[in-house]
Amino acid sequence: MKLRIVLTLMLMASGLFAGVFNVSGTFTDGTHLSGTVTIDTGTGQVTAANLTLSAPNAATLTLIQPAGPCASGTVCFGVYNAANLSVTLTFPVIQTLVGYSGGDLCSTTTQCNAYSVLYLPDPDILTSGSLSPAAAPDAPVPPSLWLALAGCIAVLGYALRARRRNYA
Repeated sequence: MKLRIVLTLMLMASGLFAGVFNVSGTFTDGTHLSGTVTIDTGTGQVTAANLTLSAPNAATLTLIQPAGPCASGTVCFGVYNAANLSVTLTFPVIQTLVGYSGGDLCSTTTQCNAYSVLYLPDPDILTSGSLSPAAAPDAPVPPSLWLALAGCIAVLGYALRARRRNYA
């Protein structure tokens, strides 16, 4: 029974760290980048991406690939499509996306030893870009509150059981 409660609590907590971020940016040729990226901020892993490029390089990119090696002091990953059009997004953070909460991407305006790049026949550099937390869907009770409530119920149950043993 205790194992079942612990597993349930772990499953509830596993979704607490997934963050959806809105992506926006512009490349030197005028191509605009938009869409979303999902990052598990508990593990620092990018778990999903849905990026759109405007004309002159219109495309949708959804396949994730680790990009490497990244420049020192940055984290990067690639997103591509079946036509092998790809974007490498580079984050100016120190080696991990654990706890990431949004910010600028490496570009010509945010210097960080590397650039975010759109790979066409010739690379195109991001002139500006950022990730910002997407608005969370309306949820009447956040998962962290459910987790706290489950913990309180477990403590209360333990206290009641201990009290019964003392009076028996």
